[in-house]
Amino acid sequence: MPGSFVLVQADTGQVIGLTGSKGGPDEAGQVEIGYGLIPPTWGQGYASEAVAELVRHLHSWPDVKTVTAETAVTNHASERVLRKLGFRCTGSGWREDDGNLHTWAHQAH
Repeated sequence: MPGSFVLVQADTGQVIGLTGSKGGPDEAGQVEIGYGLIPPTWGQGYASEAVAELVRHLHSWPDVKTVTAETAVTNHASERVLRKLGFRCTGSGWREDDGNLHTWAHQAH
């Protein structure tokens, strides 16, 4: 289950990004995801489509109860993607390479 997926634009075959989980679920059934796309594709719905499929895939595993993510507080586009897909902001944090962060969670339905 853990791993990365290459995102490919269907009509051109161009690689436009990556998405995936950062390991398997922990003891509480939480698995963290990450994603990134090349700037020319931003704002076209690719992130929403890719993350929706990843979340669907991860929630199909019986050990996964919650999918989590982190965003830099300045990354409003990623926050919009997560909110649109039903993630809720669960807190904040800090990491040296990213600075101030928001943490997000998506519960299995």
